[in-house]
Amino acid sequence: MEKIADTTSRISGIISNLKTFSHEPVANDKKWISLNGVIFDALANYQENFDTNEIKIDIRIDSEIEIFCRKKNISKVFQNLFNNSYRAILKNDTKWIRIEVLTSNKTLKVLFTDSGKEIDESIRGNLMNPFITSKNDGQGTGLGLSLSTNIMERHNGRIYLNELSENTQFVLVFPMKQ
Repeated sequence: MEKIADTTSRISGIISNLKTFSHEPVANDKKWISLNGVIFDALANYQENFDTNEIKIDIRIDSEIEIFCRKKNISKVFQNLFNNSYRAILKNDTKWIRIEVLTSNKTLKVLFTDSGKEIDESIRGNLMNPFITSKNDGQGTGLGLSLSTNIMERHNGRIYLNELSENTQFVLVFPMKQ
């Protein structure tokens, strides 16, 4: 019975992700909002798990930084990253997630780094494609990063894996407020 419930939950998650992936939002529903607010909203879904499993969260972002976005969409990107990090580092001796920002004249880069080691080279090139996952069978749909890529592109930004980082690091690039 538990296996049926788990399978049903997975299927429901896949359908939900596909609906989000295919949904074309209204063009003018973006607003300038606090980046910290988006991150903390996404983090709220995982905070209890992080606390229970002694995963340290280090957010190094100026509270005044804003991004032009659909809050619900960008929150989904951070939820995907938190979920992936949680699963990847859960059994590590050292467990942490660090989020920081780099700015230039035209872009704002959010560095989302966790204590995980590099992602297997055999999937790195396809990691952002649908149905590609580094998780064990039954633990992931392979839609989170693909969905996140789509959302970031709809926000005139992008997301990519920093292959030069010693730990697992995703970089989210947003246009800067002019």
